[in-house]
Amino acid sequence: MSYDINSISHAVQKSLSFAQVLREIGKRGSGTQQRIKLFCQRNNIDYSHFTGQAHRTPQPKVSFENGSKKVSTAILKKRLFSSGVEKVCQSCRISEWRGVQAPLELHHIDGNRNNNDISNLQILCPNCHAQTESYCKRKTKRKE
Repeated sequence: MSYDINSISHAVQKSLSFAQVLREIGKRGSGTQQRIKLFCQRNNIDYSHFTGQAHRTPQPKVSFENGSKKVSTAILKKRLFSSGVEKVCQSCRISEWRGVQAPLELHHIDGNRNNNDISNLQILCPNCHAQTESYCKRKTKRKE
């Protein structure tokens, strides 16, 4: 398989990893990454700006905006905890139940699961969560 030096050079300049170079030129596969790397070495194409394991770079703490793409509650909870939110129910303050970490659930205060604004998220134990008005999409009737 031969590569065009100009297209590879351009893709390398725009990319931060060999995987990104492959996407840029429309190729797939990890074996191809090694071939691209060898091609770059043989043709003196500089890739010293590559960051390496890009998939291991830390994610932004909690950066979900209102109406952003759907995100699982597990990921939202993980990001909340990593940003410093305590692993306790924000209503009754329980953190442990029968000697183990209490199960905690993510509650969207306004009942809109797509509204992932930090001010709309709350960590609750199952008992407190079940008592909220928007639990399992149970909403109060609209005033007309």
